[in-house]
Amino acid sequence: MNSERISELFEDLKRPVRNFAHRVGVKRKLSDEELVRKFGPIISYHGNRFDISHQRCNPLIGGSIIKGSYESMELKMIRDYVLPTDRVVELGACMGVTSLALFDLVGRNNHLVIEADSRNWALARHMFDLNQKDVRIKFGILFSGGSAVEEIAFASHTNASSSSAYNREGSETVEHVPAFSFEQIIDDERATVLVLDIEGGEYELFVQAHSFGSLRRIILEAHPDIIGEARMSEMLSALKANGFEQILNHNNSRFLILERPA
Repeated sequence: MNSERISELFEDLKRPVRNFAHRVGVKRKLSDEELVRKFGPIISYHGNRFDISHQRCNPLIGGSIIKGSYESMELKMIRDYVLPTDRVVELGACMGVTSLALFDLVGRNNHLVIEADSRNWALARHMFDLNQKDVRIKFGILFSGGSAVEEIAFASHTNASSSSAYNREGSETVEHVPAFSFEQIIDDERATVLVLDIEGGEYELFVQAHSFGSLRRIILEAHPDIIGEARMSEMLSALKANGFEQILNHNNSRFLILERPA
């Protein structure tokens, strides 16, 4: 193999995976289960490695990582709207894909991820260890406004991506999770960016919040399918009242970026 071809392959490895199965020459469309069996257990994705054989990683998640679609919009928003100088609080780790991307971008001291599902906390820690990266992760859930609470009920779903403070169909266990003040965490971290995907929990968090500290930007996967359109409008109105305006609205308000002047 000549040096030019080696250089091409090296550059290809550095690029984010978009359709791994296509690049390695799969002749027909495979199911997620077949993709996981064929290409697992370890897949490189956006510069990090992920163990798709983990018991908490179902074939749907594993298959989407192989195909390059897993959290692709979230990763694009992070690349486009988070600066290396930002201080980031992230809510919801799951597989740790966005957590590792943020760690790589802003560094350990400028990033804290909070995960409320104990099984997902262990899943994310497994991926961090696999990549030998000491990501700061805290087990717990945030509350905002009002009186302090010590614990909040949280439903762990059969699908790791669907665990929520809402006890929905498919939830397997409900655990009482340590609760921490949103306002205090934002202040302690001196956060400038909030990244969150918390399956509907964004409604209570934003509507009840009495301060957003030094936050200038919110990168949000919203869930109008869980909270309903009325609560979605109420949440956006509460954010607007605190100075946040939408600068990106993708996929019918599912993926949002909101910003306020410094």
